[in-house]
Amino acid sequence: MTETKIVANRVLLAAVYLASFMALLDASVVTVALPTVQRDFGGPLANLQWVFDGYTLALATAMLSGGVLGDRFGRRRVFLAGLALFTVASLACALAPGIGWLVAARIVQGAAASVLIPGGLSLLAQAFSEPARRARALGLGAVIGGLAFVAGPLLGGPLTETFGWQSIFLINLPLGAVALVLGVRGITESADPSRPGLDPVGQVLAIAWTGLLVYAVIEAGHAGWSAPRVVGCLAAAAVCLAAFLVAESRGRSPMLPLTFFRDGDFAVVNLASFVLGAASYGGFFLLSLYLQGPRGASATEAGLWFLPLVLATSAMGAVSGRVSRRIGLLAGYPLCAAGLRARSCWTPPPRSRSSRCCSW
Repeated sequence: MTETKIVANRVLLAAVYLASFMALLDASVVTVALPTVQRDFGGPLANLQWVFDGYTLALATAMLSGGVLGDRFGRRRVFLAGLALFTVASLACALAPGIGWLVAARIVQGAAASVLIPGGLSLLAQAFSEPARRARALGLGAVIGGLAFVAGPLLGGPLTETFGWQSIFLINLPLGAVALVLGVRGITESADPSRPGLDPVGQVLAIAWTGLLVYAVIEAGHAGWSAPRVVGCLAAAAVCLAAFLVAESRGRSPMLPLTFFRDGDFAVVNLASFVLGAASYGGFFLLSLYLQGPRGASATEAGLWFLPLVLATSAMGAVSGRVSRRIGLLAGYPLCAAGLRARSCWTPPPRSRSSRCCSW
């Protein structure tokens, strides 16, 4: 590999890692800012849930199509467009005059992130053809992404308390600008038009059934499960899900090939990841509200409660590959489940009135 190629790959790595860091940081950084957002805009808890869930809903439902866009229309072009859109949407979040604007901007953020994450992985796989180098590049990207997600509340607390909740979005402006400059300089264009095309029917149905389901669950919190609009949305979500499964089983280029789930390991790993991810992600939301509500903690103190998670993720990220080869990929799931169970039984100690320090 020539020196010029090495430098270009390093610039590409920096651009992709920074973009992935931003995308996954914004999935969790907002948690500690939600009580402050509610004080500014008012409204019920459901509003905060949409600020939190709108991002991940758009990210999850559009991610499978995000990678296809790069293959069809150019990985560099789509990645940089997604990065620019994410940065602009971050500014829109910071300038939001009301909760509706903020939720809409968060959804746009999530849609842009759905291009950045798979697009970044595709760029890395394209740039590093040697298996060992590719594995290292992808592995480091996974560690950085995981660290960004768990570090979100830790970083968001001081930013919110010192500069206001808008700062958690404004920080993306310089980061996005740097990533754009690096991407323009270090990413070369590539595409693969021969890959399967887009699945517009599947994409629309995926957005429909997940959106209806999330809306029903959020509304049930204050309207009750028997409310007509909740029952109606649940029924509509079931119909859209059934249509989605039919479309994916019969389509020429399904966004989610159902044949993958015939592999037992694939099905088990994804089911376990879904359950543990839902429990962990929900814990970010609830724990932050609990600490800053009944416990009376500040945003910074609430963020500090996530420090052990950051430290554990940092420590294990460096050795996870070697450990998984020895004990298997599934061995970590019982440990995660045990940790979640312990957290569900744990009550934070009372906050001292004479000290603003977070008590461990």
